[in-house]
Amino acid sequence: MIAIEWPRERQRMLNRLSAVMLVIALLSNLPERQSYCGVATATDSEDAKELIASAGPPHLDLMNDQDESGKWGFIVGHSVGDGKKRQWAISPQFDNAWAFGNGAAAVESNGLWGFVNQRGQFLVKPRYKRVVSFSDGLAAVEVDSKWGYIDLAGDVVIPIQFDNAGCFSEGLAAVKKDGKWGYVDLRGVIRIPCKFDNADLFVEGIARVYKGTKVGFIHKNGTPITGFVFDCAEDFHSGQAAVKSDNAWGFVDSSGKVVVPMKYEAVGPYSDGLARAKLKGKWGFFDLHGKWVLPPLYETASNFEDGLATVIQHGELCIIDRSGAKICRRARNAEGGQERKTGRH
Repeated sequence: MIAIEWPRERQRMLNRLSAVMLVIALLSNLPERQSYCGVATATDSEDAKELIASAGPPHLDLMNDQDESGKWGFIVGHSVGDGKKRQWAISPQFDNAWAFGNGAAAVESNGLWGFVNQRGQFLVKPRYKRVVSFSDGLAAVEVDSKWGYIDLAGDVVIPIQFDNAGCFSEGLAAVKKDGKWGYVDLRGVIRIPCKFDNADLFVEGIARVYKGTKVGFIHKNGTPITGFVFDCAEDFHSGQAAVKSDNAWGFVDSSGKVVVPMKYEAVGPYSDGLARAKLKGKWGFFDLHGKWVLPPLYETASNFEDGLATVIQHGELCIIDRSGAKICRRARNAEGGQERKTGRH
């Protein structure tokens, strides 16, 4: 086995390991977390293996947090962990609060939602029953069971007219009208007709759209890339998207061609040129051609970021590089566990 000899790389891996452990600790104390569009989703605080699969370095910006009384505010991200006292940038005063997007965060007070800036000043005072986080400078808001869009000044810029509405991405947002979904641009013009049963964000110029229980892909001009042929699909990353059919996962390219065979039990998106994949109960990493770079040896694995990934192997929480060299701590006793330098695999 070959040990890690480079002090800088070893220290970087140690820093990442500490950061991941901090993220796990933070997530385990949160009752919920928000997605890109500000939709709250449940967090399973009991399963550290699943938490580290999506964990990365903690944000050093403002983070939404809750105090002992149940009120929400925002803390400076690097003021938590390692026994540090939380540093409140915006004091706990809200009934709920979402993460910042476009310099604004959605906050709830007395059953109504508004938006604050990073100084805690109201950009939009609480007056909406439901909202979606800001993106591309606009946020969807609900008024009398209909949706439209406001700007950061709180002015309605796309009239309240839709049955439902999502956040903007790449200049388009999914909207629902007369029971079907389509896409509207930043001026409120419907660019792709409302004809889908559901619709997702555009990523790399491509969006997932749904017909019944099946999913396909379209271009930003509305042209289909595939039919509604997949049971499940993920966003595009590095020109490829994970797709599932007949209980097996693979990848398609931007033309809709299957470029990585559909034979895996689970996969993750490409990041740093590698995708994680599960085969016969173990996780490994392959390249854009589906060739293994790190064979499936791990009980769980995160995506690579800045050349490093988090894995669990033989019950140990480890940071690995692309060669497979790793630094580990016992996953069950992360707080008091000893750092252990190992070789590849």
